[in-house]
Amino acid sequence: MRKFAEDRERYCRQQSLLESKLLEKEAAMESWRKERDALVAALEVQLQKLLSSQAEKDKVIKELSEQSSKQPAEVSVAPPLPSSYVLLSPDLRANTRIPHKRSEEDAPQSSLR
Repeated sequence: MRKFAEDRERYCRQQSLLESKLLEKEAAMESWRKERDALVAALEVQLQKLLSSQAEKDKVIKELSEQSSKQPAEVSVAPPLPSSYVLLSPDLRANTRIPHKRSEEDAPQSSLR
């Protein structure tokens, strides 16, 4: 009977010691989880910033490439000519008069004022 009482007392001490160690480990694990969650949240924010800046860079690159592909086409296209413009060689253009409309400012002033 005495042996049974001693064994029971010893097992109770061991159980309380193991329970206290388990509580310590659970507290350490909970603090580790909180730290991990904070780090994961910070990494998610950094990843979002990286992705958004990468998307912004891709957008700028796309716009610049579109502009560069459009630019040579714009340079090579001549503006439309007026319908009254006659295509002549430079030597003929100098000797040819092309009539144009006069505006009110170009009209001669009347002396009857």
